[in-house]
Amino acid sequence: MKKVFLTMTLVAVTLLSANAQGWFLGGNLGFWTGGKDSELNLKNHTSFSIVPEAGYSFNDHWTVALSLGYSADMKKYEEVYPFEIDWNDNSSAFVVCPYVRWSFFKKGMVSLFLDGAIDLAFGSHSIKDFADVKTTTNYTGVQIGVKPGICLSFNEHWCAVAHFGMLGYSNGNHATWMREGFGLNLNGSTTSLGFYYTF
Repeated sequence: MKKVFLTMTLVAVTLLSANAQGWFLGGNLGFWTGGKDSELNLKNHTSFSIVPEAGYSFNDHWTVALSLGYSADMKKYEEVYPFEIDWNDNSSAFVVCPYVRWSFFKKGMVSLFLDGAIDLAFGSHSIKDFADVKTTTNYTGVQIGVKPGICLSFNEHWCAVAHFGMLGYSNGNHATWMREGFGLNLNGSTTSLGFYYTF
């Protein structure tokens, strides 16, 4: 039994060493700011996110990784009649996202993949009303699903990765995710672009 285990271990190490793509670091940044929306009484809206990521590619088809990030969304509303009053609606979250990537197509510098991911968000949502009374609610968001994407490899070290869409389940607690339930989300909040360096 020990010989069988030792043989299997040696075969696995040999395969991984022969096909190893190595460790990589990267992630994505996001920033958006907008102006007024008279229908919603929105005075201004600012959001940003920073999501560093690290992982390991076993071969041309399989990768495991973990991204850790922080995001914030700040909205300011105003009522101008009969007199001007402002109120704020702010949310922020720390996000943990482990995933397994399967790259199923590669031609030249282009490869297509599917990420099987579990996203966890630990955040808070606060509203400061007309009377400057602040109410804060803490939440935990969970999202499990498959995210399709495309990778463009510029050379053996640098690549750009884009995601669009998510098919799976969400408990609906995080603002940029799907509402509670199972389904396909194709809105802009699922789109991301990141850059990665492989050692």
